[in-house]
Amino acid sequence: KTFTRGLNPLFMDTYDAKVLGKVRPQDDGPRRAMGQALALSRRIHLARSTPRGELASTGYCLAEPGVSYVILAPEGGEVEINLTDTKATFTVEWHDVNSGKISEAGPLTGGSKQLMKPPFQGPAVLFLHNVSR
Repeated sequence: KTFTRGLNPLFMDTYDAKVLGKVRPQDDGPRRAMGQALALSRRIHLARSTPRGELASTGYCLAEPGVSYVILAPEGGEVEINLTDTKATFTVEWHDVNSGKISEAGPLTGGSKQLMKPPFQGPAVLFLHNVSR
């Protein structure tokens, strides 16, 4: 959520696994999520990408319109993305947040709103990238 809103993700590990005097269970989820965000950030032009929540039905979208889109579906399920402002053709990838696996889908051409569904259950990231760039 943080990444698609253009914010800096931050996770603070404690040295002794204690937070406010309570032992915190080991959780690799935040580290894994930050690694996934880092990998995606290296595939887009981060300086030209801005939060564009209005382009995705989930409200979580980091985009350089016409070039790349990173959309989070925190609950999974269908995602509608507004590509009415571009006629570009995009590669499509679904990233399974829980497993880290990536599933490629066929190309997608802009020019309209598109309804897409991941090929798995649970939280997902939809990554679109212009094939001509």
